[in-house]
Amino acid sequence: MSIRRCVALALLFASLTATTLHAQEGDFRFGFQASPMITWMGSSEKQVEGDGANLAFKVGMLGEYYFAENYAFKGGLNMSFNQGGQQKYQFVTTNGFALFPESDLSLDTLNRLPSGTSVRYRFQYVEIPFGLKMRTNEIGYLRYFAEIPLFTLGVNVNSRADINVSGVNGEDENISDDVSLLNLSWGFGGGVEYSVSESAALVGGIFFQSGFVDVISDDGEDDSKNTLSQVTLRIGVLF
Repeated sequence: MSIRRCVALALLFASLTATTLHAQEGDFRFGFQASPMITWMGSSEKQVEGDGANLAFKVGMLGEYYFAENYAFKGGLNMSFNQGGQQKYQFVTTNGFALFPESDLSLDTLNRLPSGTSVRYRFQYVEIPFGLKMRTNEIGYLRYFAEIPLFTLGVNVNSRADINVSGVNGEDENISDDVSLLNLSWGFGGGVEYSVSESAALVGGIFFQSGFVDVISDDGEDDSKNTLSQVTLRIGVLF
């Protein structure tokens, strides 16, 4: 992991610790999640086509600070795996194009790519989500909730790609040097809490998020904006 990623991670952990200590002064709930996701990539360039989604996964901690009975600030710390998707590049070029100029690829032929190349991206992020939560009063054992807006700041800790070129395949290529360090996304979602005791509840919900940030750096010849989107099925428990 590069020095810049280590520094960014340290700042994220420090921020989360300070937020948690402050929240403990009020009505605070804490929990965990293990949530499957479907993620995909979009591009501002018409010659870059979305060509498939990734099945991804995130695990982490949930935190809620209630400033009123049914209104809370949301926080947490997650690790997400296999975010990304597949893109197909249809650039019209004579000598090929350089997509990952800063990366040490396994084959020289991958440094200049022809039109029709497909790339499957796989990103790993450490994430801090933050936003607002609204919930209903308890109805039997159930509470319904909505989270909007919901923002997520992510630090990229690993990036891999499968590059499919006519006649040549690059598998599990390390492209971290050509990927943006930070990602920021916004979204919304909702779900249900099911009380299993006075202090514990199971949580289920569905969430959508869309990225603001170009996750691929513009050092190569593709200067389009490439963003991540996801649909997450949250499965967790709160105490």
